[in-house]
Amino acid sequence: MFKKSLFLSLFSFFSLALAGHAFAGLTVHIALPDNATAQQQLAAGSKIVASARDSKVSRIEVGPGVYLFKEGIKVSDRQLEIAGTLTDTGPATIFQFATPKSGYEKSGEKVFTLKQPRELIALFEADSNAVNQSWKSLKRVENVEQVAATPGTYHSSNDTITLRPFTNADPSTNIMIPDAHMGILAAYGHVIASNIHIRGARNTGVYGFAGIIQLTDCLLSENGWNGLDTTRQSSINCTRVAGVNNGNDAFGVHRLGIGSFSNCYAAHNGDDGFSPHEEGIMRLTECVSEHNADRGVVAVHGSLLTLTRCQLYHNGGQNVSLEGGAQGILQHVIADTSGTTEKSQPNMRVLNDSHLLINQVLDRKNVPVEPILYGTGKCDHVPADTAHFEPATLAYDKLLPQWFLSSTFLDIQP
Repeated sequence: MFKKSLFLSLFSFFSLALAGHAFAGLTVHIALPDNATAQQQLAAGSKIVASARDSKVSRIEVGPGVYLFKEGIKVSDRQLEIAGTLTDTGPATIFQFATPKSGYEKSGEKVFTLKQPRELIALFEADSNAVNQSWKSLKRVENVEQVAATPGTYHSSNDTITLRPFTNADPSTNIMIPDAHMGILAAYGHVIASNIHIRGARNTGVYGFAGIIQLTDCLLSENGWNGLDTTRQSSINCTRVAGVNNGNDAFGVHRLGIGSFSNCYAAHNGDDGFSPHEEGIMRLTECVSEHNADRGVVAVHGSLLTLTRCQLYHNGGQNVSLEGGAQGILQHVIADTSGTTEKSQPNMRVLNDSHLLINQVLDRKNVPVEPILYGTGKCDHVPADTAHFEPATLAYDKLLPQWFLSSTFLDIQP
């Protein structure tokens, strides 16, 4: 039986929390001059951090451009709204928490070392002539000998990273080293963010620690761990948010947290697209998860996952996986082409005392998809509550907003 009481109590808490009244404080306007220098970008980032700390400020309005940060933005014990600028191709306001660093030593042909105080989870290389475009993820390898043999790899151990760029460029101009552990942190606080591209945090782009987070029209990319992550019963509401090219998952919800995702997109991440853990609850409506290194969606550790009118396509592992007593409901879902990176994988699987309910889950050819059951995993079909749907109604242009389809950061492939 599904944990209905837990689901309803957490959903009620989530709804009430998001319905709270905003604090009518000061509004701060921050903008960059034309052709801003790196120092001006850093100064503007520092001003955003300082405004976030000021309890008198309730809203920060930020103009277009790249804002550089040496530390993350932390919100505690209050509500803060941060609004950027949205264009037809996505957020024009970029919060960047990583920059190139000097101090490399050459340790071999095309191999460099750099002293770092912390081990790096993921590492990215930018085009030195177009730093504001997409960054390429370097592959982490087990030893420095592998680095020497393969372009686009790195090894991180203790206080030293050893790397070989994809190109022959000087790494001090194009290897992005994180300056902040988290991008935006809601720690017992409430963050409302819109129209912002958040990238380059060493760990997570946006993180909730017993906090409330509302994201609208945001892009989370090239963060070392997850685009978004939570712990300690945090509440998340994401609308039209994309998580791409992050080191681990695009979106994670942990430890009794609850997250609602509408018209969201997860792709090209180092592990999974959407993932609730430790009795977390995650609801996806009209979302797409594709081309992730492992699962499209995965629920573990007694968590609850529901998908309605979603598409899961071309993920490296399973498109859907329920594990460790997780429970899920899939209704009107396309799941197609799994196991694309290494070997064939089940399209969907249910294992380890997990339980899945499905209603009209099809592949792109209108063929019903059945999960593979392992151990005590169970799957039941539930009666359709609407007429049969056509997969064409779940095409990208029906699910995703126009700026996703026009963005140069989102390589969406029908």
